[in-house]
Amino acid sequence: MITNSLDLEFLNLEGLLGCFISKEVGILDLENLIAKKGNLKIFYLVEGYQQLFFTRRPLAKIQNNKLEENKRYYLKEKLRKVLKNPIYENKNGFFVFRENKFYLGNDLINNLGLDYLFIDNFFDDDKYSGDILQVIDGSLNMSDVDTKYKVIHDNYHLTAKFEGEDE
Repeated sequence: MITNSLDLEFLNLEGLLGCFISKEVGILDLENLIAKKGNLKIFYLVEGYQQLFFTRRPLAKIQNNKLEENKRYYLKEKLRKVLKNPIYENKNGFFVFRENKFYLGNDLINNLGLDYLFIDNFFDDDKYSGDILQVIDGSLNMSDVDTKYKVIHDNYHLTAKFEGEDE
């Protein structure tokens, strides 16, 4: 994950073909990095849930909670009950994602000069990703996609109750 122009310079000197710009980089810094990319191809997340936390420990399993396949679970905080962060656990560990999906926006996608667009459909099917590509292409708008999938997501999301958590 590239975060500054010195990283880009090093990768260019090493002869690498491309790199992924970190999601923590702001838009102005992203523009500056793209301007200084040299021969590198730039990859950047343009749509999807951003990972907030990861641990190799199976936290749900430790709490005697089994996360069923094909069900969506959330982690709710005790103090900020309005926040619901999507979670996922597999043999590789426990993942917590930001509450809301990230979408860079068509203007930025079309004007930044990104070489490769990364669409993270971790929680969604390929049809959804196809619709996002149509949004980027301009044949659909984001509100159409949001409306189309809201019913599916509202019925698909379940909340995991962890021990000691208030309803």
